[in-house]
Parts: sequence; C-alpha cells; structure tokens
Amino acid sequence: MMYRNLAGLLIGLKQYFPDISFDLTEANSSEIILETDKGNIDIGFIHINQVPAGIESQTLISEPFLICLHETHPGANKTMMNLAEFKNDNFIFFSRAVSPSYYEMLLSICVSAGFFPRVNDEAKHWLSITSMVSQNLGVSIVPSCMQYCGLPNLKFLPFEHTQQSVTSIIWSVKKDLELKRHIVKFIMEKMLTEQLIHHKDFNINKKRQ
Repeated sequence: MMYRNLAGLLIGLKQYFPDISFDLTEANSSEIILETDKGNIDIGFIHINQVPAGIESQTLISEPFLICLHETHPGANKTMMNLAEFKNDNFIFFSRAVSPSYYEMLLSICVSAGFFPRVNDEAKHWLSITSMVSQNLGVSIVPSCMQYCGLPNLKFLPFEHTQQSVTSIIWSVKKDLELKRHIVKFIMEKMLTEQLIHHKDFNINKKRQ
C-alpha cells in the first residue's frame, strides 16, 4: 500500500473507527497469510497467493505490469517495448520461495513472449527488485504502481500482455468477523472512490482501545 495513499487510508480509518487503533507491520505475502491464519494479523494486503481455509479474501486492485529497466538500457528511450527484446537480459524476479504464484506468472509472461528468461537474481519485495534494477543489475517485470517508487535511474515501459498484478485484502474468520468485514467494506469503498494506488505488502492490526 506504500504507493497508494496509505497515509490517507489510515487517516480515514482512524476517523471512521475512533475506538480502534491501527498498527502497521510490513511483511511479504506468505508471512502475512501465515500470521493472519494464526490470528496475529487482523487484516492484510497481499499479492496474488492461495489462502487457506478459514481466511476470507477479496480482490482489491488489479493492474497491468510494466518493464522496469535502468535508464542507460538501450531500450530506455522507447515508449513501448516488445518483451522478447529482453531475452538476453538478466531478469530479477520475485522470490519463488516467497510467492510461487507470482514467480510462475512472471515466467509465463516471458514464455508467452517467446523466450525463457535468464533469472539470476530474486528478491522478497518489489522495492528490493526495483532497487536492484536502479543499480543496473538487470531488468524486471513489476506492477504498474512501482513507477511511483521514486528511486533514481529507472525507466518503466508498457508492453503487450494479458496478465494482471492482483492485490487482495484478507482477514481471518476466527474472531471479530463482523467488525473485520465492516473495516474491509470501508477500505474497499475508500480505495474505489479515491482510486488509490498499491505496492508493498502491509498488514493492519486492530486493537480495541
């Protein structure tokens, strides 16, 4: 939620639910799912992942991917790229161990473009991936919201593809279910009306005051 007006969302939550405190913790999607299932996290934001029984989920945002490359890359001055033009580049992917679904999605995007990517580096967070590209360590395929990350030396270019980067909101059914659903409804409406933009995996812990 880093690049989707997270601060504005928190302000709205605190105003609408004045008797509840909201605490943020950053984690990757796998960790958020695990901690939500344990009851340590009340409401979480994750990238595409399978969730176990006992956790409800709803799609929050669906957005296209962009090619992320260093500003000195030969293709950096183009307005749109054919992904196959990167077949000889080193790709930096989202960690397969952290999110098999995302890894396989990025892989399938490249295969659909006619090549099998050379993936020498992996990272656990999208910001880590873009930081590595910023240091000219390779190229990557990232959710479109990452173009607002503010890191130097980067170019983000559109390319033809059908897959979408999906962000979901999840919550456990084990306790305070109606309250969680009420909070989720508020978040969904807030995101829709303000057209907020999403990145990192964050979770919200709520505590009654």
